[in-house]
Amino acid sequence: MNEDLRFDADTHTYYYKGAVIPSVTQIMKPLSAAVYKGIDEDVLSKAAAKGTDVHAAVEMFLKYGLDDDVSPENKPYFDAFMKWFREHNKRNNFVLEDSEKMYCHVPLLYAGTVDIIAKIDGAVTLVDVKTTASINHMLTSVQLEAYRRMVEHNGISIDRTAILQLKKDGSFTYETWNYPDYDAWKTFMALKDIRDHIIKYGGEP
Repeated sequence: MNEDLRFDADTHTYYYKGAVIPSVTQIMKPLSAAVYKGIDEDVLSKAAAKGTDVHAAVEMFLKYGLDDDVSPENKPYFDAFMKWFREHNKRNNFVLEDSEKMYCHVPLLYAGTVDIIAKIDGAVTLVDVKTTASINHMLTSVQLEAYRRMVEHNGISIDRTAILQLKKDGSFTYETWNYPDYDAWKTFMALKDIRDHIIKYGGEP
């Protein structure tokens, strides 16, 4: 982790050398707003809390081997993760590089926290874990490409990106991509340019 990068969990704010910089999620806010428009804020808040709980449990397992650090109502999602992990750890084909690690793309000044980077079946894979009811490819394609380029800027070569969707029935969906997504990157940069332009003129992005 870049020692100049800091994260304030209470305000969900990233700082680079003391200055506030946006997260991938904040830059993608216009896309997220289009997807989740009309959904009650309480529903979104509960979904976010569920995601936080499951992500923390996954991190505790990958880093420390703990498999009981999840609330009972969210255990099926963690069970889904364990099914995926066991399937991809056959013959020790899963080697963790890191989990829940912060990165910063210094030239472009954006940051984010990557769920999992691991060598899976010989390929260095950046995995984003989802607990949503469905995978929205409009959002995930942009998010994964922004993460991939951010991580590679920090000297880690990524062979593929992936979405691991954990479901409430204890099953999972795992989708992988082996190539750069230039359309997604163009979209992310357009979103960042718009955000920067709004801030330049004193607006709230």
